[in-house]
Amino acid sequence: TSVVDEQTMKSYNIIAYDNSKKYPSVLGLLLFGRNPQQYFSEAMIICSHFRGVTGREVVATVDCEGTLFDQFNQAFAFVTERLYRAFTIKHLTRDEQLEIPEIAIREALLNAIVHRNYHIKAPTKIAIYDDRVEIFSPGGFPGPLNESNYQMGLTFTPYVVIATVFREAGYSERLGTGLLTIFASYEKRKLKKPSIIEGTNFIKYILPRPTMKEVTILQGEDDDFVD
Repeated sequence: TSVVDEQTMKSYNIIAYDNSKKYPSVLGLLLFGRNPQQYFSEAMIICSHFRGVTGREVVATVDCEGTLFDQFNQAFAFVTERLYRAFTIKHLTRDEQLEIPEIAIREALLNAIVHRNYHIKAPTKIAIYDDRVEIFSPGGFPGPLNESNYQMGLTFTPYVVIATVFREAGYSERLGTGLLTIFASYEKRKLKKPSIIEGTNFIKYILPRPTMKEVTILQGEDDDFVD
């Protein structure tokens, strides 16, 4: 295990100073704290699986807590374990494929974590419905959000440190390509186009799920999009 020196932690804004005393910064607690929710109770992800398309009947729910890495891993597992998988046979080899691109779920979740406003006292929420997966993130993009921007890979990140640490930890390949990857992965699979809604102090990522008939004939690979 490598030891990170104080200067490195300072450069990443992981530690802060007050009257010559050192303290973990907000970002330091969120990324590496032992119990971030002790100080930021709403800095968490609530995952819910609903029956139907309205959200009236809950099938399962879980609170994802801990560091931002812990939250990502818990939320990603919750979603992927509750979606259907299709199987195809290619040259006597069985190929397993999630009903929607895993890389799209991964990138939407990463964007929700990186772009959310941690000063807003509200959790990130993920909802699985029969026809879609919704990821609701408090806050908004610090720059203009339009299709021409994200199709070119142009995004604006409020918490550069969080994005950088996630990238250096191997969770994403490079900054600014997440939204492009979401749409490209859906287009390659010929699935209904995802959408991103920016409202007052929130961003919602909507990932459509295919019908059961479409699930049985899914073809194609996600390899071009794997980090």
